[in-house]
Amino acid sequence: MFHHIKKFHIAARQLAAEPGYSLVVILGLAIALAACLLIAPLVSVIVNQGREVAEPERVVQIERRDLRNHYQTPWHSESPYVLRSALKQAGAPLSAISRYRDDEVSVRVDQQVFKLKTAYVDPDLTEIFALKSLSGDLRAVLARPGEVALFADAAKRLFGEQPAIGKVISMNGYRLTVGAVLAPLPVRSTFEGDALLSFESLPNTQGWPYYQDAIRHWGLNAGTVWARLATGASTTSIEALIADQFARSDYAAKTPQEVKVDGKPIKQFRLIDFAHLALDGAGNEGQRRLVWSLIAAAGVMLLLASINYVNLSTVRTLKRQREIGLRKSLGASAGQIVTQFIVESTLVVALASVLALLLAWLLAPILGEMMEIPRLADALFTGWQMPAMLGLALLLGVVTGLYPAWIAIGTRSSEALAGRGQEESQGGRQLRRALTVVQFTAAITLSATALVVVLQARAASHQDLGFHTDGLLAVDTPDTAKQEQLSALRNAIAGLAGVQSVSVALDLPGRGRHGRHTSASQSGQAPIEVQIVIATPDYLAQYRIPLLAGQKLTDGEEKALLIDEMAMRALGFTSVDAALGQTITANGDQSIIRGIVGNTRLESAREPMGPKIYVAKRKLNGVFTVQTNAVEVTRRQIEALWPRYFPDDVSIIAPVQQYIDERYADVRNFGLLIGTASLVALLLAGFGVYALAAYTVRRKTREIVLRKLYGAPSSAIAGLLGREFAALLLLAALIGLPLAAMLSQHYQADFVVQTSYLGWALLAALLITCAMGVVAGLRHTLAALAIRPQLALQG
Repeated sequence: MFHHIKKFHIAARQLAAEPGYSLVVILGLAIALAACLLIAPLVSVIVNQGREVAEPERVVQIERRDLRNHYQTPWHSESPYVLRSALKQAGAPLSAISRYRDDEVSVRVDQQVFKLKTAYVDPDLTEIFALKSLSGDLRAVLARPGEVALFADAAKRLFGEQPAIGKVISMNGYRLTVGAVLAPLPVRSTFEGDALLSFESLPNTQGWPYYQDAIRHWGLNAGTVWARLATGASTTSIEALIADQFARSDYAAKTPQEVKVDGKPIKQFRLIDFAHLALDGAGNEGQRRLVWSLIAAAGVMLLLASINYVNLSTVRTLKRQREIGLRKSLGASAGQIVTQFIVESTLVVALASVLALLLAWLLAPILGEMMEIPRLADALFTGWQMPAMLGLALLLGVVTGLYPAWIAIGTRSSEALAGRGQEESQGGRQLRRALTVVQFTAAITLSATALVVVLQARAASHQDLGFHTDGLLAVDTPDTAKQEQLSALRNAIAGLAGVQSVSVALDLPGRGRHGRHTSASQSGQAPIEVQIVIATPDYLAQYRIPLLAGQKLTDGEEKALLIDEMAMRALGFTSVDAALGQTITANGDQSIIRGIVGNTRLESAREPMGPKIYVAKRKLNGVFTVQTNAVEVTRRQIEALWPRYFPDDVSIIAPVQQYIDERYADVRNFGLLIGTASLVALLLAGFGVYALAAYTVRRKTREIVLRKLYGAPSSAIAGLLGREFAALLLLAALIGLPLAAMLSQHYQADFVVQTSYLGWALLAALLITCAMGVVAGLRHTLAALAIRPQLALQG
């Protein structure tokens, strides 16, 4: 026991003797380990989303794609709510099935108004999710439209420390009694919310005018449908049953019977189980790439930090040859020397682990907020995290100590004590050069990929949308608002100083819910799918969507519409003149084409742009768009007006551009993660260059001295050292740049709108890595230039 303590004491003394070396190796390993600590729970939370249910392979989400849509066929998590009744009537082998619709609503408690994230579900949800009731009967609550179940955090926010059971809240004037209080949901649950309500309460609490259509119509993808398979049931049999039920519906005749992609027929409905939902479900296509990118980044950073430690420790071992020779001459065995070096490396990793834990604890809330996982820090030190960290630290300590120990046991005592230090073997030098190439390659690849991701995010968010949002403010209005209230508020806003106009639309561009898809056709021709935008006539002028030909729509005009250029061509018109004044069938009505407008991109950068039609209506329940000279001033003025017209609702007012930017938050977050990883890789590669420069100066000391004695200028000495790195950097560039280009093109393949700066990103990554190499090697280059020949030759 005393011998082991003594070894750790010697190791600590060695670290204290060279604080610069100790700082570099401990900090490098700590950064890499902290990254692993942060990435591990993040990956776990992403991958395990949906696995909070019992037997996740038996719980499914029913997804659909629209076969009428010939320019894209993505899966959607929304399905027709009629699936629930159809499958129940058909005797589908399901033990539970629930509809799900979420919304953010205002609730009143006495004199206070709160915003709650609510979910409308069926009682069967209790058999799908493991929801724990702290008090009350959840299933009974979900069977009664007049009750609500609150999650514990929401109950505390509404009622403080008072018992919530039996309390009454008001939602859009409808009274709801709290019948259950639920334990908090797991981190990154499949659904999030503050409250659960019976699905049957939707008409009362939301005044949803399309409720009856939503629960009966096969053509309306109204929301999410979840189910639990009965024992022995298969997803294939239920998919076949859904296809059969759909074929029996009236809506089936309006959709293609078969659509082929690459010559193969594709299905309209699928069931995806919760064990695969996180990575393969609709809308999660980028999650698999994110997960593998995070795992690869963690592995690369840990590899780079380990390489740095091995390189620096090797240089240090060569400096300690006299000490090693003395230990050998005093009888130290090879096993004792190996043990000492592994103890030293284990101590370094242990200190780095402590620092890594501190860094991870400090950074977890920031990462959680960025990735919209507020409780990420809660998952940091739970479960397998700490045992895995301990195991990884022990493994690193052993592995990183082996190569320096191998060099140490090869030291010959007689030569070391005589002052004739041995050099590292040729094979050892080649190995460490190869490791340095790995570092340069990782730095170039990560830097280039990060730059492309950032540039792609910029290209997506700064693309030409065909409309403008400067000076536009969005004001969401309650779904249950009456026309008199909306008109009064609209007039009041229009009268504010600085406000130029106020339009109303069903929704905003950029929120993913803008407009509806419908069919349109000329007489006698096959219908096409178009996106229909319903708004007041001043909407186009506010967003500066150009009228290319024809007339604007007016308030009182019915049976008329505008179409964009894409719709004009898709409908079969060869020119603007051929289209104007023609009658088409759109949204089930005969309408005259009054004008042609410019194309607009309401879709994301990942989707092809499709044709659109615009219909004007005077009276709409939707979103106000306010055009103003002073966005922030007008926002505060509207907030002051709001309680006069909607005292029971919380106002939601924000710039229109904010909603458009939110569409690419995931792209920016991914860019930030990869960018951070590339900076860490550059830092770690810089440490590697620092180590290689130290070793090179030490190995070439006598050569440098001789060159100086023969009159070599400083530039020649610097060039001698620079050539050592130039060859390694060139080799790394030959490997890293093609790899970065391949990864970048693979990432960009998901986008229709792509950045055109791929080549510049590769060049910038190479220059950044070169600059890092110069800065990292500068200290030892200057040290080489300052070597005094007489002292070097004496040594």
